[in-house]
Amino acid sequence: MSTSTVARSRNDHSSAGQHGRGTTRPIFGVLTQPVDTEERFMTFTKEYSEYIPASFVRWLESGGARVIAIHYDTDEEELRHLFDSINGLLLTGGEILDVANSTYGMTARKLFQWAMESYDAGQEFPIYGTCQGIQLLSMLTSGNSEIKEDCKATLGISKPLHFTEHARESRLFSSLSPQLYDMLATKPCGEHLHSSCITTKAFKEHKGLRDMFNVLVVNHDAEGLEFVSCVEGKRYPFYASQFHPERAGWEWNEEEQIDHSPEVVLAFQHLASFLVSEACKNDHRFVDRDEEERRQLYNTPPHLVATQKESKMYVQTYFWKHGERCK
Repeated sequence: MSTSTVARSRNDHSSAGQHGRGTTRPIFGVLTQPVDTEERFMTFTKEYSEYIPASFVRWLESGGARVIAIHYDTDEEELRHLFDSINGLLLTGGEILDVANSTYGMTARKLFQWAMESYDAGQEFPIYGTCQGIQLLSMLTSGNSEIKEDCKATLGISKPLHFTEHARESRLFSSLSPQLYDMLATKPCGEHLHSSCITTKAFKEHKGLRDMFNVLVVNHDAEGLEFVSCVEGKRYPFYASQFHPERAGWEWNEEEQIDHSPEVVLAFQHLASFLVSEACKNDHRFVDRDEEERRQLYNTPPHLVATQKESKMYVQTYFWKHGERCK
């Protein structure tokens, strides 16, 4: 199946949105993170204050979206303006301590709430969370900022996607070809870069999580602890994975188990295409076309960081200086 095929959503997620509105010019917002939370960026902390790994941006672009940065400490008035101007949100991986109660987490909470309100009003607004993102969405849904637990030996390790009974009929995976679906289920291709996780036990014990999400994928750590690896919103267009779909096509650290084979890149590009098709279902847009053009990350050159010993996890990263803003 070609990744250009628009994924068709199930249940009440119609292809043009609930009320027939949509866009053919989708824009995703990606929330920046403070540089000082990442030891790998110590070289850059004196000059820069926030960042986005470029692989997340490239992944969304491969699905047909344009991308803007949403600064993690944006005030509420501007944040609402941006929410009303973009078509979807990506929460990247990261290492923010007490993420749910951080400035980043508080900003994500507002966007999460507005996305639910938007859907209830007839405008679908997709959110995807990766790694730290799935944990944050679980915290926001459960109201428990301590729901995550330690996982062993899950740093730079790739695992097959152990699909649950919900996966084959899910919106996220249902339009994958049988060949790609079976490949994801058997080949160690989903890279994990985390030392904490949401266990399936914790998920099952929390009614809020059970009501919000279907678990599509589970995995196990080195000691056999089963954790949630991918979820999909039952009602809302919210999706998240503990593994990193963006790294197969865009990151090249040889110390990690990253599968760059064409079929893996194609399968994970399909997920990006699906997310973008979800984003096309709302008609959010910038009223000012000049602002729309200024804010796009095409205007911001990323930095090559793979040559820095401590930051070779990423090839390129977008950085912003203290007080600098995309406007």
